[in-house]
Amino acid sequence: NAIRTLYNDPVSGADYARKGNIVSAEGYRAMYEAANHRLWDITSGVMLWKLNSCWPDVCWQIYDWYLSQNASYYFAKKAMNPVHVQMNANTNRLCIVNASHKPLGKVKVRARMVDASMKSRWEKEEAFSVGEDCFVETDWAIPHGGRMSAVYFIRLDLIDEDGNVLDENLYWRYSQHQNYSWLVNQPKVDLNPQMTVKDAGKEYDITVTLTNDSQNVSFFNHMMIRRSDT
Repeated sequence: NAIRTLYNDPVSGADYARKGNIVSAEGYRAMYEAANHRLWDITSGVMLWKLNSCWPDVCWQIYDWYLSQNASYYFAKKAMNPVHVQMNANTNRLCIVNASHKPLGKVKVRARMVDASMKSRWEKEEAFSVGEDCFVETDWAIPHGGRMSAVYFIRLDLIDEDGNVLDENLYWRYSQHQNYSWLVNQPKVDLNPQMTVKDAGKEYDITVTLTNDSQNVSFFNHMMIRRSDT
């Protein structure tokens, strides 16, 4: 029901799998960010149901029957960053999580609302002092996007005193009707990939950077490593 309600009926098996991954990714991120919100208060851990499926499936799992990570794996990993910036889904207030066992000192939170044309429509930033092993909820919230495009984005950045980005987060929201079909019906954008390979002894570190040189959004890209003959 969530797939059809939020992203409309799938038109193919591949479309069903993609939309299932999107729904799962948001769900798992929300689960861990909700736990973050009560850390050092009433939450000491999360009991997960479920980790994976016992048959081929497309959602409600971190990795699938073939042991391949789903999008939810990466969204859960992002939510569990020791230093993390997030938004309270109920109040839209911004929150900082520091589980790094050391003070962050002065950090800056930057929030932006970006519409469907990729134009920034609202922006705010503020500095906070964050101690060790704590959760800080700010006293300001992202406004509801009543006059935004039907679907819009909220981008959060957590920046240290030297200008380094410690963490970032991206949410997508609707302004009036609970429907994100616009996101999954965008034309395909040809991205510009750049890859660096570093020999780390017994393994290789591979960094891939995707650049979108167009004026259109390129949403929820899936990268794969394949054999050259496939």
